[in-house]
Amino acid sequence: MVSKFSSLDYTTMFEKENPIPVMITLTYPGDWLVVAPSAKASKAHLTSFRKRFERRFGIKFQALWKAEFQRRGAVHFHLFCVAPVPVIEFRDWVAETWVSIVNHPDPEQKRRHRIAGTAVDIARGSTKESPKRIAIYFAKHSSPNIGAKEYQNQPPIEWIEAGSVGRFWGYWNLGFQSAIVELDLYHALFISRTLRKWHRAQDQISKKRVRRVNIETGEAKYRWVSRRVKRFPKEAGFLIADCGLELADSLARALLAKFDSHSLPRSEISKTFRDKSQR
Repeated sequence: MVSKFSSLDYTTMFEKENPIPVMITLTYPGDWLVVAPSAKASKAHLTSFRKRFERRFGIKFQALWKAEFQRRGAVHFHLFCVAPVPVIEFRDWVAETWVSIVNHPDPEQKRRHRIAGTAVDIARGSTKESPKRIAIYFAKHSSPNIGAKEYQNQPPIEWIEAGSVGRFWGYWNLGFQSAIVELDLYHALFISRTLRKWHRAQDQISKKRVRRVNIETGEAKYRWVSRRVKRFPKEAGFLIADCGLELADSLARALLAKFDSHSLPRSEISKTFRDKSQR
């Protein structure tokens, strides 16, 4: 998901003057199975939200979305987009629209849902020049894929028994700004090792929850530790950088400096890296 979202072209999303990127959260009432008994029903609600956005504001809804599940089993959606109107006004529209779409038959459930069924938070620092920040912010705003919040990726048994849980994430009306370059194994290893060293030089640190067992008593304890973020541990993987085109050009120059014209012709380098970087 992070890799895909980092490859999207966000230029058109931020075309309006002074764009305000926001994170939307859409949840369900306490008695959620009445209105969302299956994945198909909840995805129909999400699709209806997108269509109402486009009718109300007269523009294509450009957004990222991800589905997650609460401990009670109910699904909720996270969306990243640019607010088409002032944020205060947009919050009111999102709340009223989502309650109207879900339309719980119980008046009390509907009243409570209107009060606490949605949220619109400003995604500070997210711009069209920072696809890495957008993708990682979106992933962190939702839950991690491992650890204490793993349950948020577990669909309810009712959906599983219905035969499908649907997609967990996606995007609307955004295109890719990327290119695939094929290299032979020797040159690919050089690229992966160069990227590994470049990433290590950034000295990125993350917090991890680790388990420690007392050998004598068998008692297990957990604690948080700081660990360096690793990339390409086995010569393969992906790396995200806001300066992707500049990094691609630097890799092209590194290949030219490393290998002579017989092993890797200059025309090949130009075709696979530099021409793509100029686009």
